[in-house]
Amino acid sequence: MPKTPPAKNYLTKMEIRYLHRFAELMDERKALREVFGPYTPRKRHDEIMAKPLAQKKLKEIVDNGIADMENAAYSAMKKLVNIQNTNIADILDLQTGQIREDIDPAYADAIKSIKYDPETGAVVQVTLADKLKAVETTLKFAGKLNKKVDMNVNVSITDQLRNAEIPDEEVDGFIKQMLGAPDDAIEAEVEEGGDESK
Repeated sequence: MPKTPPAKNYLTKMEIRYLHRFAELMDERKALREVFGPYTPRKRHDEIMAKPLAQKKLKEIVDNGIADMENAAYSAMKKLVNIQNTNIADILDLQTGQIREDIDPAYADAIKSIKYDPETGAVVQVTLADKLKAVETTLKFAGKLNKKVDMNVNVSITDQLRNAEIPDEEVDGFIKQMLGAPDDAIEAEVEEGGDESK
């Protein structure tokens, strides 16, 4: 009696498509439904993943996805830094009023628009991207501006800061800096006021 040959270790186009979808969703039920149809049993996932080639392919898909995200993040950060560091003198020759011939390609990220005089072809207006917005986006990207203070509630900013996840030293330093008062004066005032939460 002939023995049944083991299943071949190859992947069909549908299985490769499934691995891509599974890597994106990280939900086998949704990925199976999208690729193979709504009535596909979950054991289909196990059958595919039992193939060593499938595991290798999934790892390759995930690694490529991570590399793509890192590259996109690096490109976005580089563009934001270019916007922050570009000045009008980097783009325009201030003596002639024309776009520089030796302009660095990185400065193109900072140019929002350029208007020319239709008759003479001279540059009339150069609008640069918003530097403040670029700085804000960079700080958000770095996780430094994720806390917001709600100004539309009947709670003092001091209470909001107290309830926020910010170290006391940072809050004290910020208040001292804003008031411009000497350190000992503020500490004395806080001691006299006492703790309002009691």
